[in-house]
Amino acid sequence: MESARLAFARERDLWTAIELDRREDVRLKASAGKTNYMVSLDQHLLAIQDEGRLITSVLIHSYALAESAALDHLQLGSRSVAGVEDWGTRLLSANSQDWSQVLGGFPGAVEVAVARNAFAHGNKRIDVSTERRFVMRV
Repeated sequence: MESARLAFARERDLWTAIELDRREDVRLKASAGKTNYMVSLDQHLLAIQDEGRLITSVLIHSYALAESAALDHLQLGSRSVAGVEDWGTRLLSANSQDWSQVLGGFPGAVEVAVARNAFAHGNKRIDVSTERRFVMRV
């Protein structure tokens, strides 16, 4: 998370240090895979100043990396498990550990998964079905 904050801060500092006439329509262009992405400088600065967006991005990508690594280690496909409750329990068990070894334990892992899923689907709030999952599992 701190590395991501540093990267965003460095990007912001880079573009704000350059003396540009803000009345001009300065557009940034970057290649993202096989497509081009263009955005105005002001829109870019707004995006990288939004810490909520940064935290959400780090959460979504970190969770995906952890899940992928766990499934690889367990030699499972993503369709063969039912969330962190399942793959987390299997991973801990495979390593002779339990949820007491995880910061926040089982409820903490479920809370992270619930928040990640909500944010990954564009929600900024926990909806009824997500809340039900959280209450049932915790």
